[in-house]
Amino acid sequence: MILCNRCGIIGRKKASGLRLFAGLGVGIAGALMLGMVMGCFAPAEAFFNPPLSLLAKVPPTAALAVFFVVAGTDTNMYIAMIAFGILPTLAMTVYLSVKEFPEELQFKAYTLGASHMEVICAVIFRYVLPKLIDAVRLVIGPAMVFLIAAEMLVGDVGFGYRIRLQSKLLNMNVVYPYLALLAGFGFGIDYALKMLQRKLCPWSEGGR
Repeated sequence: MILCNRCGIIGRKKASGLRLFAGLGVGIAGALMLGMVMGCFAPAEAFFNPPLSLLAKVPPTAALAVFFVVAGTDTNMYIAMIAFGILPTLAMTVYLSVKEFPEELQFKAYTLGASHMEVICAVIFRYVLPKLIDAVRLVIGPAMVFLIAAEMLVGDVGFGYRIRLQSKLLNMNVVYPYLALLAGFGFGIDYALKMLQRKLCPWSEGGR
C-alpha cells in the first residue's frame, strides 16, 4: 500500500512537472525573442508594446474557458496557459532591460568592429540574461498557480487533480503534504535558477 502511494505521488509529480517545465520553456523562449526584438528595433516596439501591455493585465485563470476551446484539455492546454501567463511579463522585463542598456557599452562594441547583430547577441543579451533569470524566479509561483488551477478543473492526473479530490472529502491530512511538496518543488526550482545565474552570469550582482 505504501509503495503504491509513493508511485502515485511520483506519477503526479512527473505529470505536473512536465507540464510546468514545458510551459515555462515555451513562455521564456517566446518572451526572450519578443523582448529582444522590441528593445532593439523601433518598428517592433511600436507594434508589440501596446498589445503586450494589455495582455499582461489579463489573468490566465479568468480565461480558462478560452484555453479549453482553443487548445482542448490535454497537455497543450496546460502549456499554452502557463506560457500565456508568463510571456507578457517576461517579455516586458527583457524589453525594459534592453532599453536600459548603457549606450557607452554599445558605442565601444561598434568601435571595436562589432556588427549590429553581434552587439545584440554578444553584448546586449549578456546584459539582459541575469535580469531575465531574476524575472523567471519571480514568475515560478504564478506559473504553478495557473497549472494547479487548470488541473483542479479538468485534470485527470497531477497535484491539482488530487488536491481537488481530497478537498472534497475534507482529507486535509492528505492536502497539507501536497501543499508542502508544491512549496518544496517551487523552492527547488528557485534555488536551481539562482545557482544557474551564478554560473552563467558571474559579472552580475546576483552571480556574485
